[in-house]
Amino acid sequence: MPILIPFALADDEFERWKQAEQAAFSEFQTSEDRAFIAFLETEWQAFERFKGVSRDQSPKPAVPPRISNSLASTANSAPGKIAVRSSPHDIDNTFFAHDVQGLVLPEVEWPDLSSADGDVLAATWSALSSADHRPALQGLRSLANELALGDWGTLQLCRWQLRDEDSHRRSAYCWFLLNRLGYDLRIGYDGQSVFLLLPASIPVYGNNFVRLGDKPFYIIADADNDEGKSALREIRAYERSSNQSLRDFDLRLEKVMQASGSTRSFLVPAENSSDQTGMALDFDAGRSALLATHPQIDLNWYFSTPPGAPTAASLSNALQPRLSSLAEREAINHLLHFVQSSFQYQTDQEQFGEERYLLAEESLNYGINDCEDRSILLAWLLHDLLNLDVVVLDYPGHVALAVRTPLLPDDAFVVHAGKKYVVLDPTYIGADAGMVMPAVAALSPETFPAQYSRHTN
Repeated sequence: MPILIPFALADDEFERWKQAEQAAFSEFQTSEDRAFIAFLETEWQAFERFKGVSRDQSPKPAVPPRISNSLASTANSAPGKIAVRSSPHDIDNTFFAHDVQGLVLPEVEWPDLSSADGDVLAATWSALSSADHRPALQGLRSLANELALGDWGTLQLCRWQLRDEDSHRRSAYCWFLLNRLGYDLRIGYDGQSVFLLLPASIPVYGNNFVRLGDKPFYIIADADNDEGKSALREIRAYERSSNQSLRDFDLRLEKVMQASGSTRSFLVPAENSSDQTGMALDFDAGRSALLATHPQIDLNWYFSTPPGAPTAASLSNALQPRLSSLAEREAINHLLHFVQSSFQYQTDQEQFGEERYLLAEESLNYGINDCEDRSILLAWLLHDLLNLDVVVLDYPGHVALAVRTPLLPDDAFVVHAGKKYVVLDPTYIGADAGMVMPAVAALSPETFPAQYSRHTN
């Protein structure tokens, strides 16, 4: 005959079991977490929101000038066509064209984040740190390694994994998870929205920021909470890191993301009108889409980043056979005219509403670019296909190049590190090597070398 336990005793035993389970569950919350929670309950301060810094506010040419010397080589007048799909793999509902597994997330008793303040965010950290996030953290770390993601891509992966959460929970969850992965990502609120605050190891342009301690933290707004729409100048945040060993985000472009396999092509018309084939230049749609989200950094980083493998191989396969029979000066001019003529010209303000620099695959993706973007592409071609040294000419409102090649009598040139370099301008349509755009001919540009890393993904 079964033994009947009185209800009071059964409830008592259940309560003891629940307390024992909670004690084991709370082992995931460290003493450091508890100290940080106590800190969050008291240490929120108001910080001024600063407008993002513009790298160069000088106006760019609205229309690219054309060479008037009829003896100079002329470029094709028809730019390339818009990108067309050459792979059936769509990037919708994927992580930038990669199919990835979802994270295994534990049950969390969320506080109400609809009107988040310091107490609510302290309670949020308490709730998240009390749950077993080891599988989720291992999954996030493994996926970032598998996809060869840089720090920016890892943040985007976290946000994508939590895409079904509301914007406040998504930001709070990434705040917690990326701190656990070693990033000094912080969070702030302004009474309307919750924002991630990202410290970067190099300057970022165009992003609004707050200054915590002695460095800027860039405001990363969720798509559902556009930071630019907030009328409030101040953001409440905390100055002290949750852990002194946490690091800034490395936003250099050495690691972006491995190729997704979703390849598309940019069609460049043939030089000979009787040739209907032209060139199909490939780029990885997923990598290009991720680059479109990347914060803008100093110009020199774009001249040290090779294009991704599909683009680098496609450019080489299309252009190298045409260069093999040419002398060096002829080969330089061939590449110069190719870049001058293959794209529509539009300033960043016209195309994007803000300053943006494009790597080579992004120029192929949009089919539209301006002086910096053309120079980024041409510098890579000269380096990769002709193995020539290149320096960047950074004028107010304009960017061009110069290449280390023997000078001809009428060449415009610059001196860098004691060596003479012949000017090349991919925005001066029809100009040959050694010709300088009249609008900048009297200016002395800043110069720096194009120095490409050995590896990019």
